[in-house]
Amino acid sequence: MRKKTAGIVAALGLAGIAVSAPAWASAGGGSRPVRQVDAQTRSDISELVGEYANFWEFGYCQQWANLFSQDGVFDVPQFHAHLVGRAALQSTCEAAQSPNGGGDTQEHAQVNTMLVYADSKHVRGLTNLIFGNLNDPTSGASTFSGYGDYVDMFVRTSQGWRIESRTAGGHKTLGLPQEFLAPRTSG
Repeated sequence: MRKKTAGIVAALGLAGIAVSAPAWASAGGGSRPVRQVDAQTRSDISELVGEYANFWEFGYCQQWANLFSQDGVFDVPQFHAHLVGRAALQSTCEAAQSPNGGGDTQEHAQVNTMLVYADSKHVRGLTNLIFGNLNDPTSGASTFSGYGDYVDMFVRTSQGWRIESRTAGGHKTLGLPQEFLAPRTSG
């Protein structure tokens, strides 16, 4: 269980923020993603991603789980982890925060975030993650040991943007979602 929890801890700590344009543009009867998300959407999702990382690292598990939609999904295929719903997410966070869970020393940095509108209520995100562990709380000395990606689907709800699904994997193992290859256009 420790190995599986440690893997989830590593993946969860890597928070992904990805944002882009608001919706699908219609071109000749077909749809193509709009690459420029509006400033408010980008700001809102950036805040969500920052909360994701900090709530996890500081052990605010209920607040962390509430960043997901009610039936939000978190997948870590390499560790065969598939969590569905806030209760499962909160429980995993709490287990990771225990002295043997590893989450109490886990750190991460989120970089190179890309966002694109999937439709009027969804934004697809891709974020690179650097993760490791805090070795000495007094000095802040850390060892960073991994690099990965989050592929996200954010959903607009009556409570604001939430994570509908998040998949974590080693860098490049999940592939680049095709939406990000669309020409940079504005909505």
